Formats: sequence, C-alpha cells, structure tokens
Amino acid sequence: MNILRLLHLINSCASGGFGVIFCGILIYLIIKKTAKEMKQYSHILLQATIIDMILAFATIFVDKTISPIILIFIPFMILVIPTIAKLKTTFLSTAAVTFMPWVPAINSLPTMYIIKSYRNSIKRTFLRNRQVGSTC
Repeated sequence: MNILRLLHLINSCASGGFGVIFCGILIYLIIKKTAKEMKQYSHILLQATIIDMILAFATIFVDKTISPIILIFIPFMILVIPTIAKLKTTFLSTAAVTFMPWVPAINSLPTMYIIKSYRNSIKRTFLRNRQVGSTC
C-alpha cells in the first residue's frame, strides 16, 4: 500500500474519531447544560453540531469519495484558481487535503469554550476527576 494512502486513511479515521467524540460532548452540553436565556440559540448550535457529527461519521464510515466532496469544496475552489493561473499549488493542495477532515472535530471546541455554562461544566468535570484521583 502506498505510504501516502496509508497516512491519508489514518488521518481520516483519527480526525473522524475526534470529531465524533467532541461533537458528542458538545451535544450533551447543549442538551443538559444550556442556560435558560440561551435556549433559542441552543437549537442553532445543536443543528450545526449534528451536521458536524454527520460529517465526522462520513469521514470514518462512508466511502472516502463522499467526505472530500463535502469537506473540500471551498478549498478546492481556492486551489482551482491558482491552477488556472498556472501557479504551482503542490504544497497548498497537500495542506488542504490533510487538514480538511479535521473540520468537524475543531468546530465543536470553540463552542465548548466560548459558552460559559458549557465551559464551567467541563471544568467541573475535570476538577472532580482530579480531586477523586488525588484522594486515593
């Protein structure tokens, strides 16, 4: 098997796995920890997170031709323009294909940090685990 193909497969599976985990955490936080004044906005966050989770599942389980079509459309357009202008795009294309599967995993992290109730819930969870481990 070609080493680049193997690295691409590992990257796709790892990014999809982290995407599913982070989106799952964010969905739990949206459902259980949303403040009352944010209820109307939580539906928008929930929809976006579910779409990211679907994309993460597509990265892992669906035929590898579907997820690049979904996740690389805009970077592809950015790559087409320099190609038409006959500029060298080898590094740019490699970077775009390497990092685009990580979009679902990365999208959920800022939301978990920016929204105070989610951030505090995550902090409490980690602090509780740290205190339980230190008392043994």
